[in-house]
Amino acid sequence: MRWQWISKLALIGVLFQAACQAKPTQAPILPNFGATPMLTVAPLPTATATVVATATQPATPTGVQILPGLQGARDECRDDLKVLLQLSPLKGSSNAPPVMPIGNTMTIGWRVQNIGECIWDSSYTVALASAASPDWPKDTPPIMLQGRVKPGGFYDLWVETRLPSTPGEHQAVWELRDGRGKPIGERMEFEVFVIGAPTDTALPEVILRASPEVVYPGGQTAISWNAPRAKAAYFYTLGQAWRENPVTIQGERYEYPQRTTIYELRIVNGDDSVEYYRVTVIVKPFDPPRIVLFRIRPRGPVASGQCVEIEWETRNPVNRLDIYRNGSLIWTGKLSSGTLRHCPPTGENLYMLSVIGPGGSDTAERSLEVR
Repeated sequence: MRWQWISKLALIGVLFQAACQAKPTQAPILPNFGATPMLTVAPLPTATATVVATATQPATPTGVQILPGLQGARDECRDDLKVLLQLSPLKGSSNAPPVMPIGNTMTIGWRVQNIGECIWDSSYTVALASAASPDWPKDTPPIMLQGRVKPGGFYDLWVETRLPSTPGEHQAVWELRDGRGKPIGERMEFEVFVIGAPTDTALPEVILRASPEVVYPGGQTAISWNAPRAKAAYFYTLGQAWRENPVTIQGERYEYPQRTTIYELRIVNGDDSVEYYRVTVIVKPFDPPRIVLFRIRPRGPVASGQCVEIEWETRNPVNRLDIYRNGSLIWTGKLSSGTLRHCPPTGENLYMLSVIGPGGSDTAERSLEVR
């Protein structure tokens, strides 16, 4: 029994020694990394591609911004303007410009119409054109249109401007410009007669003007006056009673003189002193009528029964025009030019044209042979 126990102990010893001599499998030691991490098997990465959509519009150059609504715009439209009338100051039937004190500021207006194809908007401006008088102040900035004006629409343009500082007659011209600064259509013109000295306290002198100063008998002339210092004024033909012809200190009157006439303006100043101003309208005689064309076609000789055309043209005022054949009246009227068809008889025919006007008369003759 004792031997059996010794044998068993010996066998256990051998097995234990064999177990101690065996080399166990160890995980690899990574120096200086502390605890050994758990190793996992990761799947191999899969290659991916990013698809970028190609733009359908062409690239925009650097520094250029495409505004909404301007892409794919239609072709450029036709722009035009027509001036219908001047709103202020109102123009009389004469061509005489208004008389204004020097250095004044005034508002001028016109009614215009959009006769083009474009729509006017706030990009359109009204500015003083280069055609204005050199003395006209150039410091007025362009005025921007308000709202929108469609083709065919109307718009009232108003500008406020300072008058020139030089006495005399001046003209200013304004123009409408599109969004690119290009002038379009008709221009707005304004004329003024500036008077007075360039001082704040100076008062303008009395003005008495006739336009035109030379007329035919019965022709129209516009006589205007301005007497800002006066407290009363009278306007009349020289020789008339002044008390019966009171007028305002500023005004205009239309006269139709038959002969050369002197008109007088009598003013009463604030200190009751009286001043007289005169203007003369010269009435010249009418120019005599003049025949510039009188002919017969064909000139002849012509065959019996053939008709001809009688042509004429005259200059200067004509009150009556007569055509005679061999002393007999065949046509009368007042036409300064015309054509008359006539069928003369066989033989010698003498045609005469006679014109009578306020300035005199004139005649011309033509002969025609009919065989």
